Amino acid sequence: MRTLAIIVVCMLTLSVQAQIEKKLWHWQSIDSMQVICQYEFTHLNFLFPNERRELKEDCNLQIGMRLSKFYSLKSWKLDSLTSQPNGAQEIQKRKIKALSTPSRGRAQYDQMWQSTFPSYGQRHIVYKNYPEDVITIQDAMGQNYYMYEDTLNNQAWHLEEGTQTIIGFHCQKAVCEWRGRSYTAWFTEEIPMSDGPYKFCGLPGLIVQVYDKNREYEWTLLGVQRVQNKEIYLSAPVNYDADKSYEPYDRRELLRKMNKSNMGIAKKLNADDIMLGKEPHISSIRDLIELDYK
Repeated sequence: MRTLAIIVVCMLTLSVQAQIEKKLWHWQSIDSMQVICQYEFTHLNFLFPNERRELKEDCNLQIGMRLSKFYSLKSWKLDSLTSQPNGAQEIQKRKIKALSTPSRGRAQYDQMWQSTFPSYGQRHIVYKNYPEDVITIQDAMGQNYYMYEDTLNNQAWHLEEGTQTIIGFHCQKAVCEWRGRSYTAWFTEEIPMSDGPYKFCGLPGLIVQVYDKNREYEWTLLGVQRVQNKEIYLSAPVNYDADKSYEPYDRRELLRKMNKSNMGIAKKLNADDIMLGKEPHISSIRDLIELDYK
């Protein structure tokens, strides 16, 4: 029942998305959608490398005739809210409500922060086979926008013995070493589309679940639905940043920049602790998904 509910929610929000992306933001249509998949992305809080403080967000994978697009629904919703005429006031109201809601324990606090407090999730947008035989990635930090190209089908998968059923799909096992991490993927030939979340693809069926060895990063399919008469749009900075564009950047340089930014956040929080007379509580940070930037 949970999978069906997720599909319904996904489809109800898809029509609203299309209206905003086409009429409000004037985004360019680049393909016709065939299938939409919704994934849950689970990752560990980078500020607590010695604890399993999990953060979760839902992501969409739109698969078209020629290409696919993967993005965070959490980030899309914040952009959508911010670009509305009363968006700033609504965000402030939600922040006040979230901060004034009492929480009992760390788990409830983390859940509140993820589900209620208006904030960005992952900001990367991954286009596979756009342009042809290439992955194009759009990303952002603060009000700065970046883009780069990557290699399509760059995971060297090895099939292994083992099967399991995930949300009703018969799945097979595959493993790979990719950019500093060991990954396990479960894919299904019942959906014969060689695609998956983030940059993962290249298996003889849709990737239903993929995670690294330490499960610091994990993507799990929640639901899938065939669609008609829907478009895939090329994202651009939304209305409040309409004068900006995605700056071409080198992938490894951008990852270094992001890691440096995360370290800056940790140092700022430690400085705040010192000002409050507390011991600094962040000794290191959790690393990025791709580790080959070092």
